Amino acid sequence: MDISKLLTKSRPISVRFVFKQINNRKYKMSLSAAVNSDFICTLLENEDILIKLSSNERNIESTCFTFEYNENEYIIEYIIPFEFYRSMREIDANWFIALWEGHDQYYESRYDIRKINVAQVANLTRAMLLNENLHFVQQLNTHYPPYTKENSSPPYTIAPPLTTETS
Repeated sequence: MDISKLLTKSRPISVRFVFKQINNRKYKMSLSAAVNSDFICTLLENEDILIKLSSNERNIESTCFTFEYNENEYIIEYIIPFEFYRSMREIDANWFIALWEGHDQYYESRYDIRKINVAQVANLTRAMLLNENLHFVQQLNTHYPPYTKENSSPPYTIAPPLTTETS
């Protein structure tokens, strides 16, 4: 169903992402930025969340989201599973969200790139199934490729034990 026509009649919708294990850090972004995540899109579609919001439903039950309503907007809140960002710090989460929203960009020669756990940001990008047409996603996948059968095997071989001579 094409809900874009329905959404033009409703109030703006924002999505707030919560990283509970990073000091309960919360990031709010527009729905149009958030839907660059196929993961989030699938969760929203499975529960018909946007259809319900577009028809001004107030008591929406969801297994994944919580909702906040005010006179200006609807806010959909999603707690990102800890497994998705296990070794991230706040600086890494800040950069991830800035990339996602288009406020920052990825380039290898950045002066502060050594402060950021770029490999974990790349992993979170994949876990959230971010749109691969976004330039930063392409760059992260190039410099920090996902594990595949071809690139995950050890670069060494185990030699057989040395034979010992007995006299």
